[in-house]
Amino acid sequence: MDREANIPPPRLQEGPPDPAYVYTPPLERFAGAAVDVIFLHIILIPLRTPAADWSFELGSVGPAALFLLLYFGFLFLILKFRGLTPGGVPMKFRIVDAQMGCLPWISALRRLAPYIAIQLVGLWRLQVVLTQFAATGEPYAFDEMHEIIKTHGGIWNVIVFALNSFVLIDLLFIIQSPRNQSLSDKIASSYAVSRAA
Repeated sequence: MDREANIPPPRLQEGPPDPAYVYTPPLERFAGAAVDVIFLHIILIPLRTPAADWSFELGSVGPAALFLLLYFGFLFLILKFRGLTPGGVPMKFRIVDAQMGCLPWISALRRLAPYIAIQLVGLWRLQVVLTQFAATGEPYAFDEMHEIIKTHGGIWNVIVFALNSFVLIDLLFIIQSPRNQSLSDKIASSYAVSRAA
């Protein structure tokens, strides 16, 4: 009898206002995050490399900043008007507000804000690298770009790596959330929903 009294109650599962939907289960959210990472490596990183190369050629972060503006502008618009993320498309879940509608402008921006902040720190690192590399007077070669960033990035390399761990921290919040919200969802007061079976 005492043993049963010490057993914690099961986590309450809350449902969204529209009974045709459920809050997207954690495993589906994790799978969506995996797709996001694949999207990052297939789309963002290969396109960011020529943007960084152009920045080195010009000695300015302008091209890299323009690329990030276009990239996050695209993500922001599909999130705001369609409730979609790269991982949400194949996993068939949408990001909505508490009333199951499209996110308000400020909420959509808040949801992307942590990732934008990470990329802005990365942009600052590139600025530091460009400045320090220019001071060396060495000629720039594309095939040496990653080594240049590694050599001249200093502590910024560590900071960017640490900030990227936010992806994992973001997902861990889903496990203890009754509505399966990630940290980004909590920041934006958003929810991931899928059609009920």
